[in-house]
Amino acid sequence: LFGDFERQAIFDNEKGRDRLRSRAPYLSTHKLMQNCRNLPRIGYQVNMLSHLQPGYQQFRRQDDGIDPVFSQYQAGQDQSALLAAAIRGLKDDGYELSEVVVLSPLRDASTAATTSDPWLRQILKPADGLPARPGQVQYSTIHAFKGLEAPAVVVTDLDRATTTDNFDSLLYVGLTRATDRLIALIEVSTLRNAVGGTA
Repeated sequence: LFGDFERQAIFDNEKGRDRLRSRAPYLSTHKLMQNCRNLPRIGYQVNMLSHLQPGYQQFRRQDDGIDPVFSQYQAGQDQSALLAAAIRGLKDDGYELSEVVVLSPLRDASTAATTSDPWLRQILKPADGLPARPGQVQYSTIHAFKGLEAPAVVVTDLDRATTTDNFDSLLYVGLTRATDRLIALIEVSTLRNAVGGTA
């Protein structure tokens, strides 16, 4: 039986852990410190930004020398231009549009769902559980994409002020969906707070 009750617990329900302890009081627990999905540079950023303790210390995949990208925006700013630039950059790097997924902690109010950019409206499609068609970029909430992965992930709408609970866990789950390339659009003060600065 495997479970991550720290950063994968994005639905804020402590009852599940208590129920497990009552049914299996002698269950042993172990810290997960080896990352099997992400490239090391993604994993190290996840350790820092989501305050993962003790954090990943080993990676099964070799580093490729490409750092994740964190594009900052001001609270309330339309992120469409940043999202379009991120997707075009991934395309220029050789990724098919169908290999890119856009994630957000928001559903109907996400940048992908509300953009007025004509090109983005043409290529963005809500994830429906089926593989993306050529020329399409799927988008989803972080909650709905939990347990899945994609070669390239763009996470938008990362603003602690507009995300209710479990922000560190949502950040962790969203960022770790990327196997190879990660771009995060993050509000300025949210990034500052995540790296230990002041608001």
